[in-house]
Amino acid sequence: MLAHQRNDTRQIAGAETRAFALWAERFGEQKRRAFQANWAGNQLLVLLAVFPMVVSLFVFAAANDVVAVPLFLAFYAALTLLLSANTQLVIAYLNLLAAVPAYERLRPILQALPEVDDSRPIPAI
Repeated sequence: MLAHQRNDTRQIAGAETRAFALWAERFGEQKRRAFQANWAGNQLLVLLAVFPMVVSLFVFAAANDVVAVPLFLAFYAALTLLLSANTQLVIAYLNLLAAVPAYERLRPILQALPEVDDSRPIPAI
């Protein structure tokens, strides 16, 4: 009964409509940011898929019968390792960016003072 009365009080005061409007605004902003982050991540993944192929095309075009085969293979292996390391760094960076919202939600908990009462005994384990 008390919960029902509280709900009626919010509705009478018009606070429910304002609270819902505020929630909808924040929810919309959150969805917009999530969409932008997903779009940027997709664009980056496309770049990561296309970039090694484009670099390989330029390398093959530049090494047109000019470089000895063993030297070219050594260079191309090193280039492939460099591109692979670059891809892994970008993926790690994206994973770090994904952790930022979780940290933002945890920030109030991490900054709060612990609820410890030194006058009480430590419970036995």
